[in-house]
Amino acid sequence: MSTSFFVYGVFSYDAFLYVPNGIGTILGIVQLLMYFYYKKSSEEDSREPLIVSYV
Repeated sequence: MSTSFFVYGVFSYDAFLYVPNGIGTILGIVQLLMYFYYKKSSEEDSREPLIVSYV
């Protein structure tokens, strides 16, 4: 959503729209990149069970 408002702010020359939404777009992309990076490493570690039952 922030990408849409960023583009709208750029086309309407409104700094109050494109500055905060541009920052939000960059932070959203960083968040997605971190999610996919750490998702791969957590899948490798999830092979071992957390609790072992001896019953």
